[in-house]
Amino acid sequence: MSKYRKVDILTSEKREDFNKMSDFFSNQISEAPNLNVLEHLFLMIIWFFMLHLCFRCYQKRWFHIVFWWLQFIQIVSLYTWYIVADSPLSESLPFYHCRLAMLFILWAKPGPLKRYFAYLGLFGSLAAFIHPVFDPFAFPHLTFFTFVIGHYALTVNCMLYLLSDLEGEMLKGKEVVKYTLIMNMLILGVAFLTGGNYGFLRQAPLVNTNNLPLNFFLVTCLLCFSILSIQAMLIAYLKKESKQMNSHILKK
Repeated sequence: MSKYRKVDILTSEKREDFNKMSDFFSNQISEAPNLNVLEHLFLMIIWFFMLHLCFRCYQKRWFHIVFWWLQFIQIVSLYTWYIVADSPLSESLPFYHCRLAMLFILWAKPGPLKRYFAYLGLFGSLAAFIHPVFDPFAFPHLTFFTFVIGHYALTVNCMLYLLSDLEGEMLKGKEVVKYTLIMNMLILGVAFLTGGNYGFLRQAPLVNTNNLPLNFFLVTCLLCFSILSIQAMLIAYLKKESKQMNSHILKK
C-alpha cells in the first residue's frame, strides 16, 4: 500500500470522527431517540438504584459533592449548547418543571421553597423516565445525555437535600398549592411569550389535548398530589427506620 493510500485512509478516519462529533453537537432537527422496552426498563432500574444509593450514602460528603458538580456540568453543557446552536427561546429557557428544580436544588437557600422543589424534582425525574420526551436529535446527541444524566443527578440531589433537612417542617397542603399555582402561571406566561410548550401546559403529552384550562388544571393537580404523596411516603419510611433503629439499640 502506498504512502498516499495510507494518508487517504487516515484522512477518511479523521473525517469520520469529525462527522461523529459534529452529529453529537448538531443543531439540525431530525428524530428523537425511540427507546425499546428493555432500554426503557434499564433507565427505570437505574433511577431506583440511584434512590437506593442516596439512602446508603447521604451522610458521605463526597457523594454530595460528586452529584452537585455532575448537575452543574450538565446544566452548563446544555445551556452552552443552546447558546452556540442558536436554539429558539421556545425550547432553551429553564422553564420546564425539572429545569427549575435543578436550579433551585443547586443554589436556593434551605427552606420551604427549596424543600418544595426537592419534592418536585423527585417526581419530575421519575415522570421523565416513565414517559421520556427527548429533544428531536438522533442518538447519540448531547441533549440525550444531558436529559438522562441531568434527571439522575436531579433525583440524587433532591433526595440528598431532603435526607439532610430532616429538621425542616412538613410542607402544608396550602403551601404546595400556592407554590404550584404561582409556578405554573409563570411557566404559562413564558410559554405564551415564546410560543413554547413549557411545563407541557399548552399541550399535555399523555392526554394529548390542547385545551389550556384543562391542561393547567390537570398538571397542577398532578403536581400537588404527587408532591404531598412523596412527602408522606418519605416521612412514613423515615419514621419506620427510626423505630427499627431504636428497637435495635434497646435490644443491645
